[in-house]
Amino acid sequence: MSGGVPCPELAAAIAAAWPAGGARPAVEGWLRCDSTMERARAWHARDRLDHAAVVSLEQTEGRGRRGRRFVSPPGGLYLTAILPAPAHLEHAFRIGLAAAVAARRAVAALRGPEIAFEWPNDLVVGRGKVGGILSELVAGPGQPGPPVVLVGVGLNVGPDPGSVDPRHAGPAARLEMPPGSAIPALAATLLAEIDALHGVLDDERRWQDVLERLERGLAGLRRRVELRRADGTLVSGTMLGIARDGALRVLRADGREVCVRYGEPVRDLPTRGG
Repeated sequence: MSGGVPCPELAAAIAAAWPAGGARPAVEGWLRCDSTMERARAWHARDRLDHAAVVSLEQTEGRGRRGRRFVSPPGGLYLTAILPAPAHLEHAFRIGLAAAVAARRAVAALRGPEIAFEWPNDLVVGRGKVGGILSELVAGPGQPGPPVVLVGVGLNVGPDPGSVDPRHAGPAARLEMPPGSAIPALAATLLAEIDALHGVLDDERRWQDVLERLERGLAGLRRRVELRRADGTLVSGTMLGIARDGALRVLRADGREVCVRYGEPVRDLPTRGG
């Protein structure tokens, strides 16, 4: 991995801001690193950790879904939590969706704007993408230690990524937090919220609660959308919500409901009148 600039002071500040109660994870702080996801993966491989987090104020090689670049300018909040994998590994995807609820709650706790979740992994305010989520399962032959899930969250609390790298930033926008908001406090609150929701991995009742919370904050709910499946085919219709397997439920014009498990929005379509 490429070099970075460690920042133990950031880790200490996050520890000091940790909400009362609950076990605090080990935290590795950076002013700048290549990718918190890759740093977390390496840390787990080295020390067999299953409750830790890597937090950085800048990423030089941040990435999103399908290997896309996640523009991560200085002054933002970029973190990856390391957590025990679920007993049923096929439920590992749940923590990524739960992290959207955690981010929404953490920003609200610090009096920031109301964040919506744009399926499958974006955090938005209005039409601007103010953050993103990426989760990965580390398990299987050749993997070090017990299985873990890595859940990465990036929040654009620094400069507008579009002003730094317009070519790769896409619809990214700045997350406007109240003056004086401290990044360590936001990081601590977000990590604590992710910890609190970790139980959804093996608890069906709590998973249902997370799905209901997601739907209440789902961007585009009850609106017409167009989605591109992983195989390139398009699905358009009215967004109904999220299924238990994480798929997006869409009601097509012919009255048939379909679920898109792997894909992404292409564009919003105008709502029909009447």
